[in-house]
Amino acid sequence: TKKVNLFEKKFVFVPINLNSHWFLAVVCYPGLLKTVTPDERRELVKVWVNSLKRLKIVLKYFLYIFSTSILVFDSSKSSLTGKQAHARVASELRDYFAMELRTKFPTAHSIEGEKMKEIVLDVPQQPNGYDCGIFLLEYVERFQKNPAELVLQPSKSHLGWFDPKQGVSNNRRNISDIIKRLMTSQGRNPNSLPEIKF
Repeated sequence: TKKVNLFEKKFVFVPINLNSHWFLAVVCYPGLLKTVTPDERRELVKVWVNSLKRLKIVLKYFLYIFSTSILVFDSSKSSLTGKQAHARVASELRDYFAMELRTKFPTAHSIEGEKMKEIVLDVPQQPNGYDCGIFLLEYVERFQKNPAELVLQPSKSHLGWFDPKQGVSNNRRNISDIIKRLMTSQGRNPNSLPEIKF
């Protein structure tokens, strides 16, 4: 990340492979680690709460917006991953962002655990032992379409977020189409590929 400032991004997508299983971590609002101290965050929340009437919605919204979090999307909450693995990944991401913060902004506050809370979302699960990569791609695509739904209500069940069979099938077809287009653009015959059933 020498030439990239992660703290300018709203979201940082981190695909993770652990014990041959893919899952996704999304670091939300990393820029707040350098710009908003806990006291400044409380003041901003107070100002907005005082100016808006719907207190409950506003508080929920600002508590998430004014904090950096690590959302974990795992399509197979099995013994391969689980709470310990998610906690370890979140800890490593905290350490990495702390190092980045010290390198790029030496006067910034240090990162504490509560500044980068880890939240494992309740998301659609894969029905087998081999679709984790496809699910990871589906999570990324759907998150980008409507991040607010997940960022503002991470503890809500998102099992109905998409139909696992339909989403996976569509992604396989889309990936196959991309490969065929790339082959054609390079003057190769896509018909030489084995037939894939979706």
